Amino acid sequence: MVRSVSIMTELSVATPTGGQVDEYHGERVADPYRWLEDADSAETKRWVELQAAAAEAFLAGTGERDDIRRRLTEIWDYPRWSAPLERGGQWFQGRNSGLQDQPVVYRMAAPGAAGQVLLDPNALSADGTVSVPAFVPSEDGSLVAYGVNEAGSDWTTWRVKEVASGEDRSDEVRWSKYGLVA
Repeated sequence: MVRSVSIMTELSVATPTGGQVDEYHGERVADPYRWLEDADSAETKRWVELQAAAAEAFLAGTGERDDIRRRLTEIWDYPRWSAPLERGGQWFQGRNSGLQDQPVVYRMAAPGAAGQVLLDPNALSADGTVSVPAFVPSEDGSLVAYGVNEAGSDWTTWRVKEVASGEDRSDEVRWSKYGLVA
């Protein structure tokens, strides 16, 4: 199944390095790939396109791509869920039926109940790249604060959903990074 390393080397894209050097507590630390941290730069986007093309060419040349896809699908296709959380007599839980891009937030009457969908991040983008990294029900269970990350970013936009109506309130907190909600 695995082709020789030389084939991958031929297809891979050389990654340019920069001269970035930082100083920490008197120690100079080289960071030659700092330029890749700017995901919006034309250079980074071009590098990503070239890497994707190299990977595509390699995978297309293996002749076993369908077997790999079938096996990965088999491995990843199992239900997953978070621990149920009770607030105000209601239960909340994240669930993924198996091959969903993102887990769905459910509201239930009891921990083992089927419940109903409160928030489905899979419906927020066609390509499955919008995620809900966290949701926090209020103490009385009437509101749920939830974070939204787009396109794999770790920047979070926090929103508040009214549980009874399923409607979002107008207020939101943007550009949060690694923040928690209380």
